Amino acid sequence: MARAREVATLWTGGSLSWLEQLCLKSFVDRGQKVTLFSYADVANLPEGVIRRDAGEIAAADALAGGGVAVERELFRDYFRIQVLRHWSGTIWVDPDVYCHRPLDFDGDYVLGFAVPESDEVGLSVLGLPVQSPILADLTALMSDPHAIPPHLKPSRIAACEAAKAAGRPVHVGRQPAGAWGAKMITHLVGAHRLKGKVQPADTFYPVSLSRRRALLRAPGKVAAMLTDRTVAMPLWRANRQEIALWYGGLPPRGSCLEELAKLHGIRPEDAPVDHRGNGAGEPGLLGFLPEGKRVASLADLGGTAEALALAAHARDGCRIVLIDVDDRGEFAKTESSWVAPYRKALARAGVPAGQVSVIRDAAGLGPVDLLCNLAGFGDAHEVGGLEPFLTACLHPDSLMLMDLRKGSGGYPFLKALGRCETISSRKDARGTVSRVLFRPVSADR
Repeated sequence: MARAREVATLWTGGSLSWLEQLCLKSFVDRGQKVTLFSYADVANLPEGVIRRDAGEIAAADALAGGGVAVERELFRDYFRIQVLRHWSGTIWVDPDVYCHRPLDFDGDYVLGFAVPESDEVGLSVLGLPVQSPILADLTALMSDPHAIPPHLKPSRIAACEAAKAAGRPVHVGRQPAGAWGAKMITHLVGAHRLKGKVQPADTFYPVSLSRRRALLRAPGKVAAMLTDRTVAMPLWRANRQEIALWYGGLPPRGSCLEELAKLHGIRPEDAPVDHRGNGAGEPGLLGFLPEGKRVASLADLGGTAEALALAAHARDGCRIVLIDVDDRGEFAKTESSWVAPYRKALARAGVPAGQVSVIRDAAGLGPVDLLCNLAGFGDAHEVGGLEPFLTACLHPDSLMLMDLRKGSGGYPFLKALGRCETISSRKDARGTVSRVLFRPVSADR
């Protein structure tokens, strides 16, 4: 009979986004007991998840001292080990780990290689016997925030030892990133000859960090990476920033993540990923508007900013204008295929029909507070097609969110008209594209 195990994690980022909700709910739905530690109440915790006060495990300021700011990741590395010390038999999971099958391992060593054919041990899923030498070493190391981790480079160890001898010991917060992280665990697994206890990479990391974008694509790509050994997988924190900045805080339509959210009854539009990467809030792009800027009217040029439109309406109750044009900037003669699904999504989210309009001629255009031109003119299409819409849709205090591809001529085109502030950049098969906030000359005060 499989051993019933409990999993536990830590959350310090306020409300959960749909991504953390999805991961926690996946454990509940697989019949696994899951506890979320936090230092404050979490209002949008999925039903079935147990919340406990993180202060039972460690004080929030446990690593404070010496005027050193402790990063969130460093504190989580510390808290992870304290959970394993105090809660015998518990398996730690990071808050972005999705449960594919119950973690019902009989043995207390529950850890996996992060990459195939590599010695690197991952930390997203971790279980250790209370009496294990790894846990003993980590406990001793973490009892002194100025201790020198043995896995550091010899030159770094020598520098830390010299500083200690001079009476200026180096706090862990000033040591190399990940001082108590995966490199430390990997070192200790090797030092204690415990590699035989480590599961193959496809057990917990079937989608490696380098292949994480597969989760943003059609489900078939991820399905092909799963094996009979797979029980869990990180959805990767690195994907969160991309989701916030490029997908409005929601899973890409038709993606593996969208399918998983549907499977577990999670509504991403209720808790979109925040651009700061800490939890739920307004989808990332709204967070880059000037402080206090409210959006009374939003126009989506070409229908590529549905998530942003939904978020703007949820926050400000704005009027939404759908501008139905082709890739040359000419108005559609008949309704484009994207319009009906877009309107349906707005209606499903509670946007009144009277606040949505579809424009298919120049006479219907008018000034709006926010013009959205995502993956449109200046990226997928010639930037010149944007000009008539700038004239018709921007008033003195308008803003525009758009994508600009390097080499498109977009920056020179817009330079005389206002100022572009780069929010984020990424590379694809065609080169570099940047998401920018454009302020017209009259708004650039």
